[in-house]
Amino acid sequence: MTDKNETVITRQAYYSNELKAGPSSFNVSVPEIYQIEVTNACNYSCDFCPRDTERMRRANTFIDVELVKLIVERDFEGSYFTEFQLSGEPLLHKQLYEIVSLLKGKVLTGLSTNGSATNNSRNLEALMLIDYVTISIDSVTDYANVRKGGNWDKVLFNLRLLIHEIERRGSGPAVDLQLIEFPGYEKERDLLLEIVNTYNMQDFVTIRTIPDCFQSLTRQHKPSASKEICLNPWLSVTIQADGDVVPCCFAFGKEVVYGNLYNQSLKEIWATSPVLQQLRNDMLTGTYNKLCGDCHMRSPTLLHWDLYTNTVKDRVLTSDSN
Repeated sequence: MTDKNETVITRQAYYSNELKAGPSSFNVSVPEIYQIEVTNACNYSCDFCPRDTERMRRANTFIDVELVKLIVERDFEGSYFTEFQLSGEPLLHKQLYEIVSLLKGKVLTGLSTNGSATNNSRNLEALMLIDYVTISIDSVTDYANVRKGGNWDKVLFNLRLLIHEIERRGSGPAVDLQLIEFPGYEKERDLLLEIVNTYNMQDFVTIRTIPDCFQSLTRQHKPSASKEICLNPWLSVTIQADGDVVPCCFAFGKEVVYGNLYNQSLKEIWATSPVLQQLRNDMLTGTYNKLCGDCHMRSPTLLHWDLYTNTVKDRVLTSDSN
């Protein structure tokens, strides 16, 4: 990956506001690919997830391994930490191990899962190649209703199996157990901590909570009134399973598509896409489209950088050097 160090240093300076530069002067020739969606299929049907709402719905697609090879060989210049996720359950992809292997040693990798299929031996091997794994829990006391289609006992069994494998090998991914901050999440967090301690997993997992980012898409909440500019159109992209390049981790549907990696390189799309240029202009003038106007979290790429610098890099690289 040429110029990776220069890209990261520039990004660090920009995020810390040392450059005092506006987005119009921020120039990245190839953006960070901070997500690759291996599939948008899911075995859960959670009410809070927008993937099956009318505006976000699309046919289930599994990314072709050959496309991943092309992306890695041609489009990865600006990337340092990429997660295999967007709107589906990554562990449903039968070639996940092969996909993960293509990125091993090129960038740090992450994956978000509901934890229902981590006991599959091939999936377990794939997870052992990942640097950082998020298991979405969201509820313990009412798991089946919040995580519809799931079973808490199965997820807990799979989690213990994953931790046992990490302990047995002496290596493996850093693991976060994630709770969305629904009303009463504090109780769920405390209960989850008790479970982690009961099963002696405290040295291997971290519990984290995140805001309810999809509230305006799936429930009757007013869109965000924030006029804060979003930096994603100047910094990063997400790749959907069919090769479409979209702005961010909230672009589950086809509302804003910059281009497709089967037809153009990422560098070409970044330099020439009229959709991307229009989005940048919209951001500068505060005339948000429907997707961005409904967003409750500007600049998710900043959160991704924060996750990398404060969690993934320290936990993964430090453990690798010991």
